[in-house]
Amino acid sequence: MDIGLDSKVKPYPAEQARNLFRDLLLGIEYRIPQVTKVNEVHAQGIVHRDIKPDNLLLNAEDVLKIVDFGVSEMFTKDDDRLKSSNGSPAFASPELSQAGLSNVSGKAADIWAMGVTLYALIYGVLPFNNHNVLELYENIREHE
Repeated sequence: MDIGLDSKVKPYPAEQARNLFRDLLLGIEYRIPQVTKVNEVHAQGIVHRDIKPDNLLLNAEDVLKIVDFGVSEMFTKDDDRLKSSNGSPAFASPELSQAGLSNVSGKAADIWAMGVTLYALIYGVLPFNNHNVLELYENIREHE
């Protein structure tokens, strides 16, 4: 899905959006205890930092692939705080939209971006929209 500010795209059917989100969740966050091979991004000590529909690809078998780790960060087991603010502003968490990053959890920021992605998959629009980045961040912090 190629979605941007002010764009309206065809949303996915609810069941397909649910399946894509499940695959995204399994790829980023959820660790299945019985599985010895760990592929989940967070379990590998990586914060993606730019989760959005544009960075999710489907192969010929409709298997979701998470791509574009260009702004990702490594974190330690005990500290996943972000070192810098990058990624797409429309998918930024409320904490990222404020000055200073001293206590922003990278994993939490990825999970927020996953929620914005799910919204886009279901409704075909972004939940927060403004071309002025400061006003966009204000919308993210202040609006439901």
